[in-house]
Amino acid sequence: MNHQIVILPAREQVAAVLRRAILSGEYRPNELLTLDSVAEICGVSRTPVREAFQILAMEGLLELRPNRGAMVKDVSEDFINDHYDVRILMEGEACVRAIRHPEQWDTIRQAITLGQQACSRQDVEAFNKANNDFHMAIWQASGSEKLKSFLGQLWNGLSLDSYISENEYISVVQKEHEAISQAIFAADKEAARLAMRHHLEHSQENLLRQLALHKRQQTPQEP
Repeated sequence: MNHQIVILPAREQVAAVLRRAILSGEYRPNELLTLDSVAEICGVSRTPVREAFQILAMEGLLELRPNRGAMVKDVSEDFINDHYDVRILMEGEACVRAIRHPEQWDTIRQAITLGQQACSRQDVEAFNKANNDFHMAIWQASGSEKLKSFLGQLWNGLSLDSYISENEYISVVQKEHEAISQAIFAADKEAARLAMRHHLEHSQENLLRQLALHKRQQTPQEP
């Protein structure tokens, strides 16, 4: 039986793109983002961008500037650690709740298959979609609309590892996805929590490295 995978609203998709860029240090502190520039980058209208700015302002990542867009705020290691601490708790709980709904597991299996196919083609863009599908299939299988909504507000997508190639990284992530799904299908709650924790801590470490690298690049060098 096929089950529809969750698709985030446009505002949350835009927020996820910006959240990842801000958390990794791709956007500099005090950098001004405009509605038009972000709309063009994301291929959407200004409305979801404006709504995404509001979401990220509530998180403390942006400062809204009337009629000018939004300014990027400085991100600390503590902010990223707190972000992932919450994701680990909530996504681990989603895994445990997904165990209660085996009728939803086909969607998780579909996402695993898409990930395997993307890895075999070394297609990073397709794997990024499969990564989104996998996590959101677990949220859907949790059976909790509240949990799904909260996790959607924290989503920041695939965080590439700067130490290995993109193709090597998606292979590693796919293996982590398979470990999570196997624990869910075995109805092993603790193994599912631990596998998700390991997976998200890997992403957390990648973002912290990216942030540190960007901060070093932005620091003026002594003459």
